[in-house]
Amino acid sequence: MTALDFLPNPPIKQELITPLFHLPYPNPSPIDPKVYKEQSNQAKALAQVFKKEEAHDFDYSSGSFLELFLALALEKKKLAIASSLHYNALKAAREVQKLGIEIFWLHPDVKSGVIEPNSLQEARTRGFELFFLPWANEDLLTLNPLESYGFSLDERLFVEASYPLALGIALPLLEKAHWLINGEILGIPRGYGAILGGEIPLHRPLMRANLFGVLHAALKAREILIENDDQKTLFYEHLSALLGENLSLFAPLKSCLPNALPLRFKGIRARSLIQALLLEKITSLNGQECLFGFSKPSSVLQSMGYDEDEARELLSVSFLPFGSIEELERIAKILALRYKQIHLYS
Repeated sequence: MTALDFLPNPPIKQELITPLFHLPYPNPSPIDPKVYKEQSNQAKALAQVFKKEEAHDFDYSSGSFLELFLALALEKKKLAIASSLHYNALKAAREVQKLGIEIFWLHPDVKSGVIEPNSLQEARTRGFELFFLPWANEDLLTLNPLESYGFSLDERLFVEASYPLALGIALPLLEKAHWLINGEILGIPRGYGAILGGEIPLHRPLMRANLFGVLHAALKAREILIENDDQKTLFYEHLSALLGENLSLFAPLKSCLPNALPLRFKGIRARSLIQALLLEKITSLNGQECLFGFSKPSSVLQSMGYDEDEARELLSVSFLPFGSIEELERIAKILALRYKQIHLYS
């Protein structure tokens, strides 16, 4: 199989996950000093990667996001939340709104494909002081300019950082940030993740056996992509030469992660293209809704102002570097051919 959904759906690193499942008991003893010390050391080692003091278990479920948002709201914090966060975070934020808690939504810009600094400034002028941002925007796979946002020491910041970390991109210098990492993006099964930073208003004991040690090992084993391995421009040029005006991007190339493209195929539903590509042994995605099994268009694009039909034109592509130009060309030709077949009957 050729994976064009590498970032949101990477292969499981079987060699890393053994410590999570080969256990004598589901729960290690909370009063055994040897066990507690081992888990504490794992937590500290992971936190130090982010230059932080503490690591907290966080499973990325909508319930955990809901618990976190509500706990912060009860501290009288006004939440500004990006519409391009993890699907479960958005689901939880909408539930919070139903309770009458105000949320300021931050959306990627239609032209740049990233959350612009002026959006945060508007939130600040309205008294919002706690920000939930993705380092890389879901579906678009674009990199937000975190260091240009000018966070003050009085503001609290939670940053979802999984995609750039999976590619070995260096952390920006954000002293006050809490970092969220999703083990699923690092080759660990769904439901394993962490928040790195200071205290958070959640009760998260250290006793989920070996979680932090496995996350640390996954970070060490991540795919390191140097500049010469970034083939997104070359891939887009080859595909564009085959499709012309029928192909465009939902964000400029300069904003995109290495080997990632928010491709826009004019006049079709990407779901049909995804099904056709499976016959060619190529996996791909329209966006998070597609990843989680929903036949809905990208909510990220709709939050930016695109309608449903426009959002259905997205193929959110991410891949490991192709082994040769010939292989890159072959995949581009398959995409172009399958698109033309679908477009002919649309």
